[in-house]
Amino acid sequence: MNSLRRLIFPILIGCLAFAIGIALGGGPLQADEGDQTKTLRADNAALTNQVTTLRSSAVFEQAVNEAVAPKLLAGRLTGRGVTLLALPGVSDQTVADTQQALKLAGADVPVVASLAATLLDPGKKTYVDSVVSSSLRGAPDLDNLKGESTYVRAGALVARAYVGQGSDANIDAEATKIDAELQGAKLVASDGSPIRRGTFVVVLDAGGHGADSFTQAEMVIAQDLITGLVKGSDALVVGSTPTSSESGGLISELTANPSLSGKRVSTVNVVNSAAGPAALVYALAAAASGAPGHFGVIDSKAVLPPGLAARAD
Repeated sequence: MNSLRRLIFPILIGCLAFAIGIALGGGPLQADEGDQTKTLRADNAALTNQVTTLRSSAVFEQAVNEAVAPKLLAGRLTGRGVTLLALPGVSDQTVADTQQALKLAGADVPVVASLAATLLDPGKKTYVDSVVSSSLRGAPDLDNLKGESTYVRAGALVARAYVGQGSDANIDAEATKIDAELQGAKLVASDGSPIRRGTFVVVLDAGGHGADSFTQAEMVIAQDLITGLVKGSDALVVGSTPTSSESGGLISELTANPSLSGKRVSTVNVVNSAAGPAALVYALAAAASGAPGHFGVIDSKAVLPPGLAARAD
């Protein structure tokens, strides 16, 4: 809800300022101020009322969400370890809201890490490849990745450091070494030193999209990173904003990626809404149970994850 307010209020306030500017330029500075000025003042008052209404609604909806969320999420991920990874541009508030929802669902969140902009920068590929190649030489259990792209291998390294599979969730010497190398190269920043790894993964995306070559290259890199993470985890969900489902956005690209079909990967494109973190929890649980999907607002219709749809009836 905080993210939603940050998205809506600046737009409305901008509209309000624009309307006031028109009133000043088209009213007192013009000879025919009369009816036009009155109309613009009425429009400005209406915009002010809308802002007031949205602020009040936001406060109420946040209170309702806080009251309902514990009951809605209880038991969905009990006993599960979840690694939370944030792509560049994701706000601290989005990370905190997601972490809180996971904990309300009974999950342990042993790793919270941010992937650096350098890792996704197409212009830094040579540097990233050198770091990845060096780290792989000390990870004999990842020898099968030699034919993969730089960024699939990078995703697999991130998984080896911070993500486990099945009962293998301990932090061993190899994971510690890779963590030190990735952080030393400033490709990853992690909170503290984890003592275990999550076997489920949440990837948060900021929602960037576009048709320019740089953005397209970033999306290819992000997809490859996620492919590597999928191979090294039990289930994964990508949470982002509605813009991520637009052409050139990460979720748009993931939904069209045939290599991920049948994998335990879900997406949610409303993570910045009041119900977004809850939807993300249910989407992750769906992926883990073998029923992954793409959830949120799709083609102007709400698509709820399994379990959440039943509870909403």
